[in-house]
Amino acid sequence: MNRTIFTVIFFTLCCTVFFCSAPELTDAASFDCAKARTQVELNICGNEELSTLDGQLGQAYKEVLSRASDKDAVKRDQREWITLRNHLTDVNGLIGLYQARIATFHAMVESSSNGQQRPAASTVVQTPQPAQSSPAIQETPIPQQLPPPQEQTATPQQKQAEEPQKSVKADEPQSTPSTPSAPVEDHGWRNFFIVFGIMVIFIITGIILHQNNTINVFVDYTDAVMSLAAVAVPPITYFAMGFFTKNDFLIKGVPILLFILLVFFPVKAAFIYSRDTKLGILTLLCKLSIAITYLICLVAVLISGDTGKQQDDETGAEYLVRMAREKARMALWLAVLHGIYVFIMRSTTRFPEFSDEIFNLKFNNCYGEYMRRVAGHEVV
Repeated sequence: MNRTIFTVIFFTLCCTVFFCSAPELTDAASFDCAKARTQVELNICGNEELSTLDGQLGQAYKEVLSRASDKDAVKRDQREWITLRNHLTDVNGLIGLYQARIATFHAMVESSSNGQQRPAASTVVQTPQPAQSSPAIQETPIPQQLPPPQEQTATPQQKQAEEPQKSVKADEPQSTPSTPSAPVEDHGWRNFFIVFGIMVIFIITGIILHQNNTINVFVDYTDAVMSLAAVAVPPITYFAMGFFTKNDFLIKGVPILLFILLVFFPVKAAFIYSRDTKLGILTLLCKLSIAITYLICLVAVLISGDTGKQQDDETGAEYLVRMAREKARMALWLAVLHGIYVFIMRSTTRFPEFSDEIFNLKFNNCYGEYMRRVAGHEVV
């Protein structure tokens, strides 16, 4: 029996380490690859060299922008270059375009560092398109360094008047989302699937240990229903309270109070019907994992369907056929979901009946007495 427990725990730890150490998707430095939609963005996210060049371009762009005397012109020129870039779909063409643009930025930064004039709008020119790119884009030669514009002497009053205007322009939101910016890391879905996978592992562990009479996941169906209610009722109450009151204390306090009341008896049952405290904690985690994964799958099935709106190019008959097909698909997935969870409940419930067993006020450990009752029930 001890060997079985250690085997299951070792398997759980190995799977947890595997999920947590899973490699991340390649993220370009200037935008979130999880939100990539255009072909150019998909090419950047799917190619390691392009992703690296995009990050280097973002750093070079910020360096040029910090040294430029006319930041608005630099931003405008960068948006024009991005428009040019978005016409390319060839990976080799994009690599050459990025390399040329980075070289241009580095040359500007170097010239500024050597004591020459700071980069201005006239010096930030469009990068020529490489030979591998699409023939639809005309090559734009790089002109020589333009002479510096004539210095215009401004009075202190004019300089003070121009500063607020520059700050207002700098604060205006840019319309182009692909402008190089700071790295954005959004691993919400990845973390969600990691947690979901860990809960599935707990469910499998609970089924194995319950079948071996090591733990008692659910005492009876009443215990299972109370565990599900403890997870489902508080969030439903939280959203419902928003329609009846604007009091923030009630909106948050009532769901918390309901959760404490509903989860009390399943938590107590997890510990008093377990051999020791460690197995009691494992039993509680299995209970909550079963309830939470059921609700997640149920919500996913209910919201994954069609919105139900009739499309512009769709006739009334086609709309009715599509809705009937959608309802049949949802009914099929609901049947599959509940079939799986009926199997899980039957595999983790000790007495397949409703009773008031978990509502007793005993707080001493009842594992030995309870397992003798289980043995007698099996014999009968």
